[in-house]
Amino acid sequence: MIILDACILRSFSPESSSADLLRAIRTLDAEQVAVPWMVLEELAAQQAIKYRDKFDKAAQAVEALQQVSPWPLKASLGECALADVRAHWRSKWRTVVSEVPTSEVALREAAFREANTLAPCKTVKDVKTGARDAAIWLSAVEYAREHPDETVYFVSANTNDFGSGAPYPSPMSEDIAGLDGRFVHLTSMDEVAARFAEPTTVDEEYAVGILGSPMFRDEVARVSRETLTLPVDGSFSCTVATGLAGERVIVPALGWQTHQVALGGVNNIQTYHIGDHAWCTAIVRWNLGGAVLTSARPELTAWGACSWTTSVLFTPRGAESLLTVLRGETPLPLAEEAFDELKLPLSGSTPLEQSLLAALRSTVLNVNMPRFQEVVRPAESAELRRALIRQLQRNDHSEG
Repeated sequence: MIILDACILRSFSPESSSADLLRAIRTLDAEQVAVPWMVLEELAAQQAIKYRDKFDKAAQAVEALQQVSPWPLKASLGECALADVRAHWRSKWRTVVSEVPTSEVALREAAFREANTLAPCKTVKDVKTGARDAAIWLSAVEYAREHPDETVYFVSANTNDFGSGAPYPSPMSEDIAGLDGRFVHLTSMDEVAARFAEPTTVDEEYAVGILGSPMFRDEVARVSRETLTLPVDGSFSCTVATGLAGERVIVPALGWQTHQVALGGVNNIQTYHIGDHAWCTAIVRWNLGGAVLTSARPELTAWGACSWTTSVLFTPRGAESLLTVLRGETPLPLAEEAFDELKLPLSGSTPLEQSLLAALRSTVLNVNMPRFQEVVRPAESAELRRALIRQLQRNDHSEG
């Protein structure tokens, strides 16, 4: 089990290559990767504090503008939703790490140590500090004691408080007594990579060729169907062709079903020996084409296209290659040139289009109809909503 301190995660973002390396280690079951509850709360709290400070400054600016404006201003920032900010960042980091508990016993002992300035707690300018550090340390120690068959790799760059390994000051030395080498202290992500994912090299042209293979494109299509179909809230936009001339317009997607995938671009290929094999991570942009329900023409399904940037883990082993999508960003509308390269139908209703529409109705409307109506209602007129429902009913009757 790799247990990370807050200072390690603060040094990179959930979208960084370091985060992707941790995802790769977890995905391949090379080691578990986790943080104590206290670390997750510390990371969320830091972002919430930044948000609150910026929100307060923005609110003051709006109020100052209202005071000097010669006409009424209705600008409103809404609620300072700190709970939502914390929840967002907890969710973000949980895509990278799992969570180990910080027990009540650990929290009480941490508070006791701060009150008595016992390591890793200390006094800084006559102020006692370190309870959170102690809670993080004790969480890792508790996990090691509760899992005698595992080795815990505690990773922290905070050498001022935790040191860089044995000997530890009392009572930290007593905390790990009897663990018999099962508690290993690392001080950086470089040490993590050196121990669990030794960097190596790969022929990048060969790796790009594998990423563009039909096998990998089929896997990305499958993952995108699971990932991008819901929720039906127009949270991403795509490019569609409208009219006889096939004019390109950008519209929000209320439902999406991938039909084809093309490799759009590859960046930042990193290769590691993890376990017995070489594995690569890369940032890959995929050009997706498929059927889309749009707010622009809700009575019809259109052919649309978007660009989906993902972080992937794959093996450069030819026919035995495997690919896993570690994370994906919000899709973006596809540029006109890339749209043309997909060669999507511009009009008409083919059997394929009908089958994709049926899939959209099944997943978007039947499974999630209340949410669909909730989104469409404020966005479209009642007549357009009725047109959508009539069209779907006609399609249902024709299929029957």
